[in-house]
Amino acid sequence: MTRSTGGAIALLILLVVTLTTFGRTSAPSAPTPATKPATATSALKPVVLIITARIDGSDILKFTRDGAHWTHKEWQWPTDVKIDDVDWAPESQSDLAFKDQKQFEFLRDYDFSTARAIAKHGRGILSVEQEDDGCEISFADSANGADTYTIEIRVQPRKGEAQ
Repeated sequence: MTRSTGGAIALLILLVVTLTTFGRTSAPSAPTPATKPATATSALKPVVLIITARIDGSDILKFTRDGAHWTHKEWQWPTDVKIDDVDWAPESQSDLAFKDQKQFEFLRDYDFSTARAIAKHGRGILSVEQEDDGCEISFADSANGADTYTIEIRVQPRKGEAQ
Protein backbone atom coordinates (compact mmCIF):
# COMPACT_ATOMS: atom_id res chain seq x y z
CA MET A 1 0.00 0.00 0.00
CA THR A 2 1.34 3.40 -0.90
CA ARG A 3 1.54 6.31 1.44
CA SER A 4 -1.25 8.23 -0.38
CA THR A 5 -3.57 5.17 -0.33
CA GLY A 6 -2.96 4.72 3.40
CA GLY A 7 -3.74 8.39 3.99
CA ALA A 8 -6.95 8.15 1.95
CA ILE A 9 -8.09 5.10 3.96
CA ALA A 10 -7.34 6.85 7.24
CA LEU A 11 -9.30 9.89 6.07
CA LEU A 12 -12.22 7.68 5.03
CA ILE A 13 -12.24 5.93 8.44
CA LEU A 14 -12.15 9.31 10.19
CA LEU A 15 -15.07 10.51 8.06
CA VAL A 16 -17.15 7.39 8.82
CA VAL A 17 -16.45 7.65 12.56
CA THR A 18 -17.32 11.35 12.54
CA LEU A 19 -20.57 10.80 10.68
CA THR A 20 -21.67 7.90 12.88
CA THR A 21 -20.76 9.76 16.07
CA PHE A 22 -22.23 13.16 15.27
CA GLY A 23 -24.94 12.11 12.82
CA ARG A 24 -26.80 9.91 15.28
CA THR A 25 -30.32 10.68 16.21
CA SER A 26 -31.28 10.41 19.83
CA ALA A 27 -31.88 6.96 21.23
CA PRO A 28 -35.47 5.69 21.15
CA SER A 29 -37.41 6.82 24.15
CA ALA A 30 -38.15 4.31 26.87
CA PRO A 31 -41.76 3.33 27.54
CA THR A 32 -43.65 5.79 29.68
CA PRO A 33 -43.67 4.57 33.28
CA ALA A 34 -47.18 3.54 34.22
CA THR A 35 -47.42 6.01 37.08
CA LYS A 36 -46.65 8.93 34.76
CA PRO A 37 -49.36 9.19 32.08
CA ALA A 38 -48.82 11.09 28.87
CA THR A 39 -50.16 14.62 28.78
CA ALA A 40 -53.32 15.40 26.86
CA THR A 41 -51.33 17.04 24.08
CA SER A 42 -48.84 14.21 23.58
CA ALA A 43 -49.37 10.89 21.85
CA LEU A 44 -49.78 7.90 24.12
CA LYS A 45 -46.73 5.68 24.28
CA PRO A 46 -46.41 2.08 25.49
CA VAL A 47 -46.30 1.69 29.25
CA VAL A 48 -44.46 -0.86 31.35
CA LEU A 49 -46.20 -2.20 34.43
CA ILE A 50 -44.18 -3.94 37.14
CA ILE A 51 -46.16 -6.47 39.16
CA THR A 52 -44.66 -8.08 42.24
CA ALA A 53 -46.22 -10.56 44.65
CA ARG A 54 -45.21 -13.15 47.21
CA ILE A 55 -46.81 -16.36 45.88
CA ASP A 56 -47.38 -19.69 47.65
CA GLY A 57 -49.42 -21.90 45.33
CA SER A 58 -51.15 -20.68 42.19
CA ASP A 59 -52.96 -17.49 41.26
CA ILE A 60 -54.21 -15.64 38.19
CA LEU A 61 -54.14 -11.89 37.63
CA LYS A 62 -56.37 -10.67 34.81
CA PHE A 63 -56.09 -7.19 33.31
CA THR A 64 -58.80 -5.61 31.15
CA ARG A 65 -59.51 -2.05 30.11
CA ASP A 66 -61.59 -1.59 33.26
CA GLY A 67 -59.11 -2.90 35.80
CA ALA A 68 -57.48 -5.91 37.36
CA HIS A 69 -58.98 -9.02 38.96
CA TRP A 70 -57.12 -11.50 41.16
CA THR A 71 -58.23 -15.16 41.26
CA HIS A 72 -56.66 -17.26 43.99
CA LYS A 73 -56.40 -20.96 43.13
CA GLU A 74 -54.55 -22.88 45.84
CA TRP A 75 -52.39 -22.74 48.95
CA GLN A 76 -51.96 -19.33 50.58
CA TRP A 77 -53.30 -16.00 49.35
CA PRO A 78 -50.56 -13.81 47.89
CA THR A 79 -48.95 -11.14 50.03
CA ASP A 80 -46.87 -8.05 49.27
CA VAL A 81 -48.74 -7.51 45.99
CA LYS A 82 -47.80 -4.33 44.15
CA ILE A 83 -48.55 -2.86 40.78
CA ASP A 84 -45.92 -0.21 40.10
CA ASP A 85 -45.20 0.19 43.81
CA VAL A 86 -48.89 0.64 44.64
CA ASP A 87 -49.94 -1.84 47.33
CA TRP A 88 -52.90 -4.14 46.72
CA ALA A 89 -54.41 -6.75 49.05
CA PRO A 90 -56.33 -9.08 46.70
CA GLU A 91 -57.49 -11.29 49.58
CA SER A 92 -59.63 -8.44 50.92
CA GLN A 93 -60.42 -6.84 47.53
CA SER A 94 -59.98 -9.07 44.48
CA ASP A 95 -61.06 -6.36 42.01
CA LEU A 96 -59.09 -3.21 41.31
CA ALA A 97 -61.14 -0.83 39.14
CA PHE A 98 -58.98 1.66 37.24
CA LYS A 99 -61.71 4.33 37.40
CA ASP A 100 -61.54 4.20 41.22
CA GLN A 101 -57.75 4.40 41.37
CA LYS A 102 -56.54 7.85 40.32
CA GLN A 103 -52.98 6.63 39.71
CA PHE A 104 -54.27 3.95 37.29
CA GLU A 105 -57.19 5.73 35.64
CA PHE A 106 -55.14 6.51 32.50
CA LEU A 107 -54.66 2.74 31.91
CA ARG A 108 -58.18 2.65 30.50
CA ASP A 109 -56.60 4.01 27.29
CA TYR A 110 -54.38 0.93 26.94
CA ASP A 111 -55.05 -2.39 25.22
CA PHE A 112 -54.11 -5.20 27.60
CA SER A 113 -54.54 -7.79 24.83
CA THR A 114 -51.19 -6.43 23.56
CA ALA A 115 -49.38 -7.12 26.86
CA ARG A 116 -46.03 -8.83 26.51
CA ALA A 117 -43.66 -9.94 29.27
CA ILE A 118 -40.35 -8.14 28.96
CA ALA A 119 -38.84 -9.45 32.22
CA LYS A 120 -39.87 -11.98 34.83
CA HIS A 121 -38.45 -13.54 37.94
CA GLY A 122 -39.63 -16.30 40.28
CA ARG A 123 -38.74 -19.91 41.01
CA GLY A 124 -41.90 -21.37 39.49
CA ILE A 125 -44.03 -20.73 36.43
CA LEU A 126 -44.90 -17.17 35.46
CA SER A 127 -46.64 -16.58 32.14
CA VAL A 128 -48.74 -14.05 30.22
CA GLU A 129 -51.58 -15.10 27.94
CA GLN A 130 -53.33 -12.62 25.65
CA GLU A 131 -57.14 -12.63 25.43
CA ASP A 132 -59.60 -10.64 23.33
CA ASP A 133 -60.38 -8.24 26.17
CA GLY A 134 -57.09 -8.24 28.07
CA CYS A 135 -54.45 -10.58 29.41
CA GLU A 136 -53.98 -13.15 32.15
CA ILE A 137 -50.83 -13.51 34.19
CA SER A 138 -50.49 -16.95 35.77
CA PHE A 139 -48.34 -17.62 38.82
CA ALA A 140 -47.56 -21.20 39.86
CA ASP A 141 -45.27 -21.81 42.82
CA SER A 142 -45.24 -25.54 43.62
CA ALA A 143 -42.21 -25.62 45.95
CA ASN A 144 -42.68 -25.49 49.71
CA GLY A 145 -43.18 -22.01 51.10
CA ALA A 146 -43.63 -18.78 49.20
CA ASP A 147 -41.38 -16.94 46.78
CA THR A 148 -41.38 -13.42 45.40
CA TYR A 149 -42.40 -13.13 41.75
CA THR A 150 -41.86 -10.09 39.55
CA ILE A 151 -43.07 -9.55 36.02
CA GLU A 152 -42.76 -6.51 33.79
CA ILE A 153 -45.30 -6.22 31.00
CA ARG A 154 -45.32 -3.74 28.14
CA VAL A 155 -48.79 -2.60 27.06
CA GLN A 156 -49.62 -0.66 23.89
CA PRO A 157 -52.13 2.21 23.70
CA ARG A 158 -55.58 1.47 22.30
CA LYS A 159 -55.85 2.23 18.60
CA GLY A 160 -58.08 5.16 17.76
CA GLU A 161 -58.12 6.69 21.26
CA ALA A 162 -58.65 10.42 21.20
CA GLN A 163 -55.76 12.44 22.57
